[in-house]
Amino acid sequence: MRGSLAARQQLRDSIDQEIATRRKIHQSRIARFKTARSSLLAMSAPAPATPLVLLAHGDSWFDYPLSGNSLTLSDTDIMAQLRAMGNISPIIINMSHHGDATTDEMSLPKQQRLIETLEDPDNWLTGKPDAILFSGGGNDIVGDQFCIFLDYAVPGATGLNATRFQDALGMVEA
Repeated sequence: MRGSLAARQQLRDSIDQEIATRRKIHQSRIARFKTARSSLLAMSAPAPATPLVLLAHGDSWFDYPLSGNSLTLSDTDIMAQLRAMGNISPIIINMSHHGDATTDEMSLPKQQRLIETLEDPDNWLTGKPDAILFSGGGNDIVGDQFCIFLDYAVPGATGLNATRFQDALGMVEA
């Protein structure tokens, strides 16, 4: 059990480090844009179009872990798709991590990290994000625990135990 707790803490620390690295990369992008804009304005050149600055918080829809595998796909999550859209790509700070349940995403430590991110002016061009994107609920419903919603062992059962499923969905909605 002690090893399991240590492994969980190591995983949490690894995720926190990954999110911190993403934040630094995001802040670097914001700083580069601000510097470029200031330089152009100083030369009386037209200012560049301002991209949307978004904050993403959620689960695997925003952090799908396929990049780096032997598959030919790279960056398959929604954030990668958003970054490639439009004439002016949005600048996105991605606070998401695959496998997070909604109850974990809304935990006190992650709420504190979200508040710190929102309050840090180095993350934004205008003092706040243009939009906050949130994804959650999938892992809460169709994760490892999905089997408890099924009545496959009961003869004549329809498959889905609607009461159990509704109870779990109620937890996510709460």
